[in-house]
Amino acid sequence: MTATTTSSTPCSWWTNGHRLIPAPRSPRRAPCSTRGSDGWQASTLSQLRKAAYIVQDGDQQVEITIIPLSAQAGSLLPNINRWRGQVGLAEVDQQQMESDLEKVTVGDVEGVYVRLQAPAGAEKQQTILGVIAVRGARSWFVKLNGDTLLADRETENFKQFVSSIQFTE
Repeated sequence: MTATTTSSTPCSWWTNGHRLIPAPRSPRRAPCSTRGSDGWQASTLSQLRKAAYIVQDGDQQVEITIIPLSAQAGSLLPNINRWRGQVGLAEVDQQQMESDLEKVTVGDVEGVYVRLQAPAGAEKQQTILGVIAVRGARSWFVKLNGDTLLADRETENFKQFVSSIQFTE
C-alpha cells in the first residue's frame, strides 16, 4: 500500500476509560473509519496499544501508536531519553530537553511534542515524533516511529491526528 501525500483531517477519537472510540458523528462530519488519515492502515492492537496504524511507501514505513499508562509513567526526561536512544541520539539533561519540546493540545489537556531524528551518518535514518500528555491518572503516549523521509511527509497528518483526540471522561 502506498501512502498518499494528501492531507485530510483524521477522525476524532475519544477515550472512554482506556478504550479509544471514534467520536460520535455530527451532520457536518463524515463517518470515522479504521484509518487515522489518508494512507494510514489499521495495525495490530495489544493490551497496551489502544490505537495503531502503519504507513508504507515502497520500503519506507512508519508506525503510529497510542498507549495510555499510569500518570507516573509520564515523566518527561526518562521517556524522551529512551526515545532518543531508540534513534541513536545521546541522552540530554532537563534544560536541553525542555528546549527541544513544543506544547500541543491533546483533548482538554496540554501535552508536549518532540521530533527526534537519527544523527547524520547513522546507518538507518529513523525519526520519532512523540507526544506525551498527562490527564488524570493516565499518561497518554502518541508516537510515530520509522523511516525519516516518510516521517517527514506524515508530520502534519500526525499533528492533526493528535489534535483530534478527545477525552470523554
